[in-house]
Amino acid sequence: AYVMPVSSVSSSGYSMGAVNRYIGVVEPQQTLNVEKDSSKTVDEVFVKEGDKVEVGDDLFSYDAAAMELELAQLDVDIQRMKAEISDNYERIKQLQSQQASAPAEEQLDYSLNIQSLQTSTKSLEYSLKAKELELSQKKQAISQTVVKCTMAGTIKSVNVNGGYDQNGNPLPFITIMASGDLLVKGTINELNIGSISEGMRVLVRSRVDESVTWSGFIKKIDTSPTTNNNQNYYYSSSSDSSLSSSKYSFYVELDSTQGLMLGQHITIEPDLGQSSSEPSEGIMLGEWYICGADTDSPYVWKEVGGRLRMQPVVLGSYNETSCEYQILEGVTLEDFIAFPDDTLTEGMKTTTEYQEPSVDAPEEGGDLPETDGLLSEDGSGDMDMEPSDGATAEMEVAG
Repeated sequence: AYVMPVSSVSSSGYSMGAVNRYIGVVEPQQTLNVEKDSSKTVDEVFVKEGDKVEVGDDLFSYDAAAMELELAQLDVDIQRMKAEISDNYERIKQLQSQQASAPAEEQLDYSLNIQSLQTSTKSLEYSLKAKELELSQKKQAISQTVVKCTMAGTIKSVNVNGGYDQNGNPLPFITIMASGDLLVKGTINELNIGSISEGMRVLVRSRVDESVTWSGFIKKIDTSPTTNNNQNYYYSSSSDSSLSSSKYSFYVELDSTQGLMLGQHITIEPDLGQSSSEPSEGIMLGEWYICGADTDSPYVWKEVGGRLRMQPVVLGSYNETSCEYQILEGVTLEDFIAFPDDTLTEGMKTTTEYQEPSVDAPEEGGDLPETDGLLSEDGSGDMDMEPSDGATAEMEVAG
């Protein structure tokens, strides 16, 4: 029976083995992007990055002087169009009056001129309505030259000169981070996104002091890639060669945000029980190594003097997250145990060298293995036997 040291299959306290870690940043539960009207000129910005704002606070204002000039120009255009429409209607009446007394050969010319003026007038009337609507909107806009805040929070960024983010998207004019609860935004490699799921418990760890942790669960996984470049945002306990693969965002809702700061960078890892406030006393052993854990006589298969023995153990607490029992008595980290299966028996010899189960075949030209019975007549061999007192049974094996 193959046995392995307890120290290699158990955990004690925080020692949970290799755990993948992913980089993350603390963000607000909600952000608000405030865009400016591209048709207007910004006059003054009243906030800067880091400012605290409340609903109704002034964010920025538009240039009212420039807007008043636009209003004046619109009014001139409207008056001109109204005069042109009035002249067209007067001209149409004159042509209709002249057409009534004109000879037959001139009737067609009058009709064409009248239709042309009517079409031109309809077009002017449509343009006039559009201009009047624009004037109304401009008058409303000029009365609201100051843009106010609609959400309490902190100014995250002010992009007076515009610009683009790393994905080529235009930057918002002002971004506000909402006050209140925080969440953690993590980034994961496309080859590892299958290792997390919504609802999974995770541990958030400070990058400055790894002993400082927060617990929570994955609230959402965004399956739209955030970028596809050569930046490696993936942290792992083992090397990862896929440096140019796509990255995806996921969001963690925390049980408590006390001690966290907006913009703080942290690491995120699956919670396998390492979030316990205190290390467990004794040995933590997976339930799959323990026989009869739900009875009054639990035991493990322990190696004693090169032989297997059913070793009674005393169980302590049970960790539902890691599926481990606390072993108070019965084995130590220096002992060797076997994984339980139906082939184990007390007194069985043990080995620490693991071998894959296999059926040994005889080498070419070697002796055949012993058999408990005779070869059957199925084409695998021919058998001739002549039973008699003191006679021999002769067996010829073909092939």
